Formats: sequence, structure tokens, C-alpha cells
Amino acid sequence: MMLSLGLDSMFASIDSLVQAAFSLPYVIRLHKRLVTAIICCSFFVVSVIFTFGNGLYIFQLIDQFSGSFAVFIRAFFELIGISWFYGVKKLLVGEMTVNQQADNISNLSKIIITLSLFLSGYGAFYG
Repeated sequence: MMLSLGLDSMFASIDSLVQAAFSLPYVIRLHKRLVTAIICCSFFVVSVIFTFGNGLYIFQLIDQFSGSFAVFIRAFFELIGISWFYGVKKLLVGEMTVNQQADNISNLSKIIITLSLFLSGYGAFYG
């Protein structure tokens, strides 16, 4: 089961990178097999690092310092982006069309709950 899950995620990541590479204008002339081979070889070279003697140590460093903190930074900028560019009022009005009974107290509580969940999650991991 874990093998099929790992292969599935690897196929998805390779396919997304190949499609992103073909959306670039200067990659159109290359063959799809060549681009896929270049991406697979680069994945192989990067993953060989983890098979050496200190591979588990390097994996723990990458997991601890790049995985979880990046998720919090991304969530923070998504909150800022939605509230700044799209607007909280537009977001709440769009939600009101689905949930016809939204009032000011529930809207304020949604904003406070979202911010408090984000800050409590940040405090739990990095506090």
C-alpha cells in the first residue's frame, strides 16, 4: 500500500512539473520524453543524497526546517491575500448567498475564529 501511494505521488509530481514545463514558451520545441527524462534524472540525483550515511539526518533537517514552517507562511499569506485583495465583505457576502442567515455576529466570529486558529497552530508548533 505504501509503495503504491509513493508511486502515485511521484507520478503526480512528475506530471505536474512536465505540464508546467510545457506551458513555458521555450520548451515547446523539446520532446515530451526528453523533458520527462530530465525531470526524472534530477529527482533521482536529489533523492540519492538521502541514501548515504547521513541521509536520515539530512531528511530530518529538511523536514523540520522547510516542511511545517512553509505551510504556516503560505497559510498566513493566503489569509492576507483573501482579506486584502478579495475583501472580507465580498467573501462574507458570497457566503451569505449560500447560507442566507449570516449576520454581523457570526461574520465577526468567523474572522476571529480563523485568526485564533492560525495563531494557536503557530504557537503550538513554534512557541
